[in-house]
Amino acid sequence: GIYNRIIAINCFGSFTILVFCIFYLIYKKEYLIDIAMIYGLINFITTIVFLMYFRDKSLGKGKEND
Repeated sequence: GIYNRIIAINCFGSFTILVFCIFYLIYKKEYLIDIAMIYGLINFITTIVFLMYFRDKSLGKGKEND
């Protein structure tokens, strides 16, 4: 379902953060940690927004139009 796809995208985002952290350990560039934190925040907010959207969308199917 849609929730499994959202979790898969979130896992891909977590993997991307891990890659940025590994690059930081290799190259010692501090901006890579900043990018990883920003990407993590965007990933978290996006996941919450999608989950709220699809939760409200599925709940809205049973409502009558006034």
